[in-house]
Amino acid sequence: TVPISVEKVQKLRSVIPNVRIVDEHLIRGGQPEPQGIRALKDAGVQTIVNLCGGSSLVSLFRRNAGASCEAPELAEERRLSQEVGMNFVT
Repeated sequence: TVPISVEKVQKLRSVIPNVRIVDEHLIRGGQPEPQGIRALKDAGVQTIVNLCGGSSLVSLFRRNAGASCEAPELAEERRLSQEVGMNFVT
């Protein structure tokens, strides 16, 4: 696996909220918009892991507040990820 560069992550900041490097092979960030998914692919990202199980920040805030995390429709995010050749995991 090719390490992701700081320059690539800086380019992602306009389409991925709170994107940061965890290590040379892992980045983390907020919920990507459709153009963000394509930008992740262009940056060399191979897999998107949705930790909330929902597709909105509302779900994340609800989970952080101790409420159950609703499972909104993830089909579009999954479809876009697969369309550009990425793995999508919930």
